Amino acid sequence: MVIAILVAFLIGMIPAGIFSEMGRELPLTALIVARHTFGWGGAFVFSIFFTFVNVGWFGLNTEVGGQILSAIFHLHGEFWFWAVGVIQVVLVLFGMKWLEYFYRYTSAILVVCYGTLSVYLFTHFHVRVPQSIGKTPWGGALTTILIFSILSWTYKISTVFRFAVSVQKISHRTRYFLAPSIGIVLAVLLMGVVGIFSQEATGNWNVALFGSSIPVWGVVAAVGVALAVVHTNALNLYPSTVDLLAALNTIKTASQWEQPVATVALGVLSTLLAIYGIIDHVTGFLNILGDFLLPFTFIMIADWLWVQRKRAEVKAFFTPPKTWAEWVSIPAFVGGIVGFVLCFWPELPSGILL
Repeated sequence: MVIAILVAFLIGMIPAGIFSEMGRELPLTALIVARHTFGWGGAFVFSIFFTFVNVGWFGLNTEVGGQILSAIFHLHGEFWFWAVGVIQVVLVLFGMKWLEYFYRYTSAILVVCYGTLSVYLFTHFHVRVPQSIGKTPWGGALTTILIFSILSWTYKISTVFRFAVSVQKISHRTRYFLAPSIGIVLAVLLMGVVGIFSQEATGNWNVALFGSSIPVWGVVAAVGVALAVVHTNALNLYPSTVDLLAALNTIKTASQWEQPVATVALGVLSTLLAIYGIIDHVTGFLNILGDFLLPFTFIMIADWLWVQRKRAEVKAFFTPPKTWAEWVSIPAFVGGIVGFVLCFWPELPSGILL
């Protein structure tokens, strides 16, 4: 597992880095930039698709946060799912500026709380190294990790990095190029290792659930982890709203009420998914995500590097198409179909071939 995560990092850091630079060079969301890559119609379709992909991620994390709080306070049912969902909706309504302020503090809280519960795991349980059984399907393992972590976030990176210091002000790019993939892989690596040891020792991967059996400090630590879930999950609802608005603004004029209405509606839908147990269907969700995400990501990268870069102007992405050719890009459409077939075809060793 550790080897697969590190190899996935080496594969994923380049796409993630390119999208971070895209956001700093052209301060637009990825699905607005996709209007030139896939055409306005193609970008519209992908915007709708990724809206519901992020709704799925939001539902998954809301369910995890709700389970933690339900275990701590012994109040089962739908209450904590709605509580977590409402808190996150309110945060996203304030926008990225306030989300960033929130993240400054919850990052430290996550490290302290999760670290404390991890120490408890290794000092109070008989922890042994899990043994693998049979041959490791490396293609499938790498694909799952990439889709679960770096590549599922890649297209969102430009959406966030458009708020970073532009390349015109700071030409030194190394730290901006590496920051997103390093940040993602550290969390996956450390929490993955702790989770697999916890699964081996206790039968449950979620160390935050220990908090319910530890007086005072355990409860505080578990609440801190739940807060960290809210931290991460707000950055699923925010892109979901952005993607939906990108789709709506393709066919209609923007209005000031779109953002709050879309955020609340998508937040409610995501919370309902959490209540109805979306986490039980995570494997199927990841498979569907990978089949579409991998072709989209790498076609965007190819188009950005060899076609659009240095020639793209912000206003050009908001000029409505005048011909049918501007609605659908035939090369991108064909490339997307080929990529989807490669990812979906079960005889091939998963979408990592792309």
